[in-house]
Amino acid sequence: IHYSADFHFRSCIKKEEVKSLRVHLPKDPIGIFDKIESSNKVEQVFQGRKAITHPCAFSEIVDINRSEWFWYVWDPYKEWESKKLRCVNLLKDDILAVELNLDYAPSSRSKKIFANSMREKKLLNGTIVYGFLGSKASFEETLKTLENHDLKTSNALMGSLAQLSQSTGFFHALDGIKSIVEMSSWKETRAKEYIKIELKGVLFQSQKEIHLDIYYGLVDPSSQYHKWLKEGFENDDFLYYIGHSGMGGNLNIPKLAKQKKWNYPALQKKLKQKSFQLVIVSCSSYVHYQKLFDDLFISDSAFPKESILLTTYDYTFTVPIATLYRLDLEISGAELNLNRFYAPYLGGRNYLSFTKN
Repeated sequence: IHYSADFHFRSCIKKEEVKSLRVHLPKDPIGIFDKIESSNKVEQVFQGRKAITHPCAFSEIVDINRSEWFWYVWDPYKEWESKKLRCVNLLKDDILAVELNLDYAPSSRSKKIFANSMREKKLLNGTIVYGFLGSKASFEETLKTLENHDLKTSNALMGSLAQLSQSTGFFHALDGIKSIVEMSSWKETRAKEYIKIELKGVLFQSQKEIHLDIYYGLVDPSSQYHKWLKEGFENDDFLYYIGHSGMGGNLNIPKLAKQKKWNYPALQKKLKQKSFQLVIVSCSSYVHYQKLFDDLFISDSAFPKESILLTTYDYTFTVPIATLYRLDLEISGAELNLNRFYAPYLGGRNYLSFTKN
């Protein structure tokens, strides 16, 4: 079995103190899922559901209990005190310890290129897409639960909606928006497959006018999400996506363009010519999308690599709000302080994370 693994390590250490990094890789990324005796399986809980499953994985294994997806959620360093089980020992015949030498290459580009280009604009336009992490049936149940709730005052609902774990990120976003945007209008659309919030106002710090479309809905081939992406790419200054990567398919723009009959060459040309910010909070998004978006966006134009943020899903539902807050501060020239919205998660599978540094 031959395969390649591409590791990208990001450090906030000012001095180059870390020279190497040891990681454990499976000899067979798919077959390793079944190489576990039933006596070593454990009960894991994810979003209220339980399953007797593989012990060396994050709890999401309950949701994606399949061999081809195991690589997404495996944790070779996990320990189970109840069974005196260490996964590094349990998997020792099926994994390899690989020593990675680290080369430090700090970027010389200014991280404020995008903010500088936005400073001259009278109006900022943006789209935020929150993909529902569940089935169509569970989303319909969520919509039914929300029927009598006013989303504009969602902060008062957080306690009663705690059971809707797939929804909390969306409500946190609505509350976060109120902290950075002084709203002049709020238009709410509720459809069978999505909720859309269209709001206008000014950013508190820079007093820049802003028009935001926030979508919350299903992200699958039968849904409307591809239309939101297309409109965001074509018309807006930034697009933030929070949802499933779909094994790399959900934001495969060339593939979507072909399926949905977009004019891809025209879209690509437009994106290469204008300054644009893209943020993706999605499972293994760096692996799936780095080359794709480099090809789509990067050219000799003013579009900098720093305008593309790829991260994983763990604890990062506030990334879009923190990013918008950062943009507001940079446009205004104020000092950055992102602790207000986001505390970085520094463990597990977050090899690339958005942090206050």
